[in-house]
Amino acid sequence: MKRGHRFITLATTSLLLAACGTVTPAPPQGDNGSPGDTTAGLPPSAGPATPSRKDVLWYRKAAAKGDVRAQTYLGYIHDRGLLGVTPNPYEALRWYRMAADQGDPEAQANLGYLYLHGRGTTSDPVAARDWFQRAAEQGSADAQANLGYLYAKGLGTAKDPEAAVRWYRLAAEQGHVEAQHNLGNRYFTGEGVPQDLEQAYVWYSVAARSDNPVADQSRQLAAAQLAPQALEDAQHKIQDLMKRLGVPSSAVSNAKRH
Repeated sequence: MKRGHRFITLATTSLLLAACGTVTPAPPQGDNGSPGDTTAGLPPSAGPATPSRKDVLWYRKAAAKGDVRAQTYLGYIHDRGLLGVTPNPYEALRWYRMAADQGDPEAQANLGYLYLHGRGTTSDPVAARDWFQRAAEQGSADAQANLGYLYAKGLGTAKDPEAAVRWYRLAAEQGHVEAQHNLGNRYFTGEGVPQDLEQAYVWYSVAARSDNPVADQSRQLAAAQLAPQALEDAQHKIQDLMKRLGVPSSAVSNAKRH
């Protein structure tokens, strides 16, 4: 562990290191000194625009009647301690599970996150993989990104670099920033895909569009290993990829040359 996501999802906000003051963090590193993959975490809520404590009562009533969205959001409220509710991962798990059992991909992705990190339950990567898989197959970019991470690291499943690339790519092509960065890592190291530093640079550049300091440093690391002509070619690929992803050129400040 994209990034907010439709209604509410635990799986979008990056666990990438955040800048502290003027200090820029170094990218996570793999065993060979390459940029390391990251999981996704907890995003901002996409619940009511101006929530109040009265909303909690409404969500409780609706959730008790089986409303799947209310169950998911109530899980989020307990997980984050919103609207005067004391944080309670056990209650969060309970409500997420109700919604997940009804097939809600957001709740399934959130539940996978709780199982992965042992919040409200003991850590269970196998259960996390199962819930991520269910949500990923329904198109959740957050779940796809986290599922890729599990395959990349061999958590809850056998390590499978090719599967990691497949799931990272599905999430990356939906605009999931952490998946874009992790896909760049795969091209950088040649794990699960033929090594291609130019493609690594391209994906890092797109991932860095949101001023992500880790993706930006990874991009610079890849750029330092490319010849001038390769960097020139990469600019065209970046623009083509941005068009395909529907990203405005002006939004990708990192696509500039080095």
